[in-house]
Amino acid sequence: MTTPITIGTFNVENLFMRYKFFYPAKKKKGETEEEAKKREEKERKKFEAFKEKGAYIENLSRILEDKKTIHAGQTSNSAKVIVAHKPDIIAFQEVENMEALKKFNSEYLRGYYDYRILIDGNDPRMIDVCLLSKYPLTYVKTNIHVADPVTKGKLFSRDCLEVGIGFEEGGNTVLTLFLNHFKSQLAKTQQEKVRGKEKRRRQVEWVANMLTKRYGPDLRGGDFVVLGDFNADHDTEELQSLLGLDLENVVHTRHLEIPKQSTVSDTDRWTHYFEQENSVSQLDYILLSPTLREKSIQEKVIIEKRGLANYVKPYKGERFPTVGPRDTEASDHCAVFTTLQI
Repeated sequence: MTTPITIGTFNVENLFMRYKFFYPAKKKKGETEEEAKKREEKERKKFEAFKEKGAYIENLSRILEDKKTIHAGQTSNSAKVIVAHKPDIIAFQEVENMEALKKFNSEYLRGYYDYRILIDGNDPRMIDVCLLSKYPLTYVKTNIHVADPVTKGKLFSRDCLEVGIGFEEGGNTVLTLFLNHFKSQLAKTQQEKVRGKEKRRRQVEWVANMLTKRYGPDLRGGDFVVLGDFNADHDTEELQSLLGLDLENVVHTRHLEIPKQSTVSDTDRWTHYFEQENSVSQLDYILLSPTLREKSIQEKVIIEKRGLANYVKPYKGERFPTVGPRDTEASDHCAVFTTLQI
């Protein structure tokens, strides 16, 4: 007899707690233009030091009057995506830190999840992969220290975070999750784009090699899921060392449901819209091990698109009532959900 567990993955697009500070641009009474410029330059350097090194701010009260919270309304809409489906386990990408994750769970999800894990990675933007779960975590393993064989730096900007799940406190691991957020496609030059693609390839190859060593060439050594934002479409060459294994890419194999969209076809199997090229692609993945695939073969996959802003024209369905123009979206990615039989 198996137990159903609903899982999901969602790039929540910069779930931050920080403030953006804006230094005052107005000239003080009695200052010359030259004095104002010198003061503003001095304050600008202090603010840069604050952002980079945590330096203190002398004019704290005046500066805090100019604060702006980051994505407050969008955070509420991100929560709507989760509340609409209430997965037992949800993996996130682009979360700032554990405090941001705790606040999101307690204030926006009303403490729905009992267990959480986030380990600060290597990303200069301070965005991490993390997880909320209704089930106990049996163990956690980070790979933020794995070396890149080419650059000799760190292979993972975020992590390939390994999390074991059990049915009860102190119990055995019944499911292992590998949370990923591979190298971004953002690049200023063609050379940067090529370097990014090659880094993404190395990250993917490392995960694929780790899985075959851990679970055997046929990957039948246990129940596991590889999930997250892979930052490349399913048919791109750099993903094939992983997607070419005997894993189920549920976005492309399972019966598809898109909430509040009247008709659904195979052309709807996308999770991200690239506005500059007016194109859609699958960037978000849930890959199942062979044993999980066989036990869960009848389950559907849900791609939640109601959190997309209305500039995403390829989506024709309904949106959440509080989602409309740019900067109201839950994210620029769609969340993906499916059910496993464990």
